Amino acid sequence: MRDTLLGRVLAGYGGVRASFRMEEERRPQESRLLFYAMLAMTVVFVARLPALVRDIPPPQPGADDPGPAFVGALFVSHVLFGPLMLYVLAAVSHVVSGWLGGQGSHYASRLALFWALLLVAPLTLVAGMINSLARMGGVDLAELPSAVASLVSLWFWSLCLTEAERFEHSAPTFIALVAVPAVTMALLWLAGSA
Repeated sequence: MRDTLLGRVLAGYGGVRASFRMEEERRPQESRLLFYAMLAMTVVFVARLPALVRDIPPPQPGADDPGPAFVGALFVSHVLFGPLMLYVLAAVSHVVSGWLGGQGSHYASRLALFWALLLVAPLTLVAGMINSLARMGGVDLAELPSAVASLVSLWFWSLCLTEAERFEHSAPTFIALVAVPAVTMALLWLAGSA
């Protein structure tokens, strides 16, 4: 089973950096990297689907049901455009890492991000199920499981990026990966409240 993608993903929980090194040694082709990105975004879409369906606007009297078109548009945005954003994010992370002394390649940076997202995919599904079941039971966890999955994905990405860029320690990478979105959200919040 360790030779299958699922086996390698599950084995990655035993050592994220080691699993990334093993995946890097396999040297998957760019088409395989695209598959990893699309698979990860498909899992994110499936995990978020119950919450997305709840957000579908109700049909207007005499109008067609907007549900199928809404879900179809969200699928396209997640599975087709999501990987494009991941490619941009991987390129930006590689450029910034290079400024900070990183010695990896664009390829390794892409693999680091895509592999980290694949590793966290099972946790993303579990978080989505917990959110859905809790809401069905009348409990609002305020997206806590999804927030935990997001932090774990940032941690896994920091471990893989540290390995890809040949940094010594992963803690500064993790702090940077958490700080950038936190500062961005704070600035957006301040701009919205002004």
